[in-house]
Amino acid sequence: MARVARPRVIITSPDSSVTVKLIASLNPRRYRIEHIHDRDEALLRAEFVLAHAVILHMDEFGESQAKRLDATREHGVSTLVVSSSEEVLAAARARRHRVLATPFGVMDIKRTVLEAVSEAHHERGVDAAVSSRRASRPDAKRVVLLLGERAAAEIIGALLRTQLGVACDTAASPGDAIRLLARGIDCLVARTGLLLGTEDGASLARKLARRGVPVVPLTSTEDLDPGNAGQVAWALMPQIRRALAARTRLTRTRPA
Repeated sequence: MARVARPRVIITSPDSSVTVKLIASLNPRRYRIEHIHDRDEALLRAEFVLAHAVILHMDEFGESQAKRLDATREHGVSTLVVSSSEEVLAAARARRHRVLATPFGVMDIKRTVLEAVSEAHHERGVDAAVSSRRASRPDAKRVVLLLGERAAAEIIGALLRTQLGVACDTAASPGDAIRLLARGIDCLVARTGLLLGTEDGASLARKLARRGVPVVPLTSTEDLDPGNAGQVAWALMPQIRRALAARTRLTRTRPA
């Protein structure tokens, strides 16, 4: 039997802490998660790729916004409005959108997203059961992010954990990354300026080279922020997969 593709869930939120919690709350092997900062872009993306659900964190719900969400739902995409405003939740509920109040618990978001995805499956004539895969192993590969923008790094880290099943740490500086070496690193993702522009960065690069730890460089001169973190994460994933595969081959062939 052909494997059922992971349901696609798109998250849009102006608050990076809420984004990270939403991503981290979802099963790392169950959903294909995308984060898009701009709400209109997220809705267009959901319609274009026929996502199973779109999660919108919003604090206002005007008529134009309501009509826009209605249009997305008409495309067969389940809509979930997350808000701390009772007025927003009531207005969204009245238009038959799913709602979730903040602050929310992990099980709340898991249950609500599963219901939303199952609804989309049902409307498309697909078995409502969502494919489930094994969770990350205790011996998951460890990736360290040295990116210089903590909020964006947290979003990228959350996506890497859920989509690649890796353990992921964020280093605030090259010196911080050197200290993390004691815990073991299988791959470093770093902005080249942070790695090559300081004495600690050069020291870190030498230590990684001696250990055979691959470095995935982020060379773009574009500012990294929570608004583009999701796109950056997805662009990095193929490079990180290749780097981890190379690291595994190296450790297998290295003499004991």
